[in-house]
Amino acid sequence: MFEPCMDLEKICEQYGKTHVLVGNADTRILLMGDKEEIRQEVKRCIDTGKNCPGYIMAVGNHIPANTPVENALWYNEFYEKYSRR
Repeated sequence: MFEPCMDLEKICEQYGKTHVLVGNADTRILLMGDKEEIRQEVKRCIDTGKNCPGYIMAVGNHIPANTPVENALWYNEFYEKYSRR
């Protein structure tokens, strides 16, 4: 499990075939971003982790209670759209 300040690309390259990797989506984007920024963040994580059999998309530093519901719904919508391998 790792935070968004870590280099997802490098971690996937080094450990993606042999380890479970969880996280890296930035909750600040989920909290304050617009729909397009949330889409880009979800797509960045999924595109990077897609070739890692143990990658699990998650918000690396948890979703705060004051996250707008529509932002969480957009996050889920984009996750469902891009998560198919």
